[in-house]
Amino acid sequence: MNMEKKYQTAIEAAIAGGKEILKIYHFDEIQVERKGDNSPLTQADKAANSKIIQFLDKTDYPIISE
Repeated sequence: MNMEKKYQTAIEAAIAGGKEILKIYHFDEIQVERKGDNSPLTQADKAANSKIIQFLDKTDYPIISE
């Protein structure tokens, strides 16, 4: 995959992840979990993470995420 295609994939992933976040923020109540270091992890974080991984799995970039 050439660099231009990788950049395009990253941009599309960011946009798709943002759309997932916006879907969650229209809910009346947002569920928040706590990670081992006590930092918050929301439904929006998880949804965006899942969507972004769908895009990045198509690249050779290593994925470090939720």
